[in-house]
Amino acid sequence: RRVHGHCIVGDETGCVNVRLLDEQIDVCSKEGAIVVIRNGTVNMVRSHMRLDVSKKFGKFELATDKQASDSKEVNKANNISDVEFELVEVPVDEHGNAIGTGGRRGGCGRANEP
Repeated sequence: RRVHGHCIVGDETGCVNVRLLDEQIDVCSKEGAIVVIRNGTVNMVRSHMRLDVSKKFGKFELATDKQASDSKEVNKANNISDVEFELVEVPVDEHGNAIGTGGRRGGCGRANEP
């Protein structure tokens, strides 16, 4: 049976909520622990971002002394998980390319078009 937990991780740019599985909970059990995360995936949960780190391909472990010495203060004021996102449908052409997302000009037309 899997055990689930949650914590907040971040760096000097911001932070995100993380879902923890089994032994990952032990890694993050102490507030202020410095961790290394690799191959995490972002999932949307009720329109909010959540970082998940799979046990098979992901890495969630305590940082080495060298990695810990390079760490900076976490910016808790910018938690990206607090932002509510809305799904926006983008029209596509017959080839699956987005229509009308051509940058500053606002279209996918040729540069010479009037």
